[in-house]
Amino acid sequence: MFGKSIFIVKGISGSGKSSRVFQLLSFFRDKGFNLEDFFYTNKEGKVKNIGINIKELNLLFIGKLYSSNGVERWQGYDSVTGAFLKAAYFSEFLEENMLTYGFIIDGAGITQTNRLRPEFLSKAGFKNIFIQYYNYLNKEDYLSRIIYRSGAPPKKDVMWDKNGGFISDYNFSMKEISKVNNINHYIDNKMFDEPMDDFGIKFLLFTKNENLIEDFMDFVESNDYINKNSFKNINK
Repeated sequence: MFGKSIFIVKGISGSGKSSRVFQLLSFFRDKGFNLEDFFYTNKEGKVKNIGINIKELNLLFIGKLYSSNGVERWQGYDSVTGAFLKAAYFSEFLEENMLTYGFIIDGAGITQTNRLRPEFLSKAGFKNIFIQYYNYLNKEDYLSRIIYRSGAPPKKDVMWDKNGGFISDYNFSMKEISKVNNINHYIDNKMFDEPMDDFGIKFLLFTKNENLIEDFMDFVESNDYINKNSFKNINK
């Protein structure tokens, strides 16, 4: 169903990428789809849990679920990077499995690479390429967002410095897509404060599952994840 399809969500910490991906994963679970851990044997022969597969769809979310003070959360590609040992092996993994699975990949700095842009992906064999960026216009919004989530500002500007890099990455993607033929694509850049259902709605539109959009929107609204995921509620 999702063979040769890849969905990538890029942005720095606090841009809401993992939270938006988590809404879609949770929605599928709420609909009764079966979630199963996905294991990968790396080049060192070690077996690693690198994601969650929606069994009926063969749609693989790269990352892991975890709980923080009773609040379930999602960490994307950043949390399992080490399992692949290096970026080239991750690309190899995607190529070897693209006929069987579709992939949803979200991450911060590690997704800022040509390996996760249209030209490289199309040459690898992907025919459906979806890339969504979430960025900030100014540092004040970024700091406010991080304080809301963690209760304190970041100690260093390492992540903020990547924000401009993602805007450049988006521009590179747009230039590359104009040179790529015979693929179905969607590439977009939005701000961090887009609605929580933004990615899921676009995913459902892109995959021609418009009939699920209303249910998905209702699910996200009732889930109230933004409030649940705030520092004040996590640390009650």
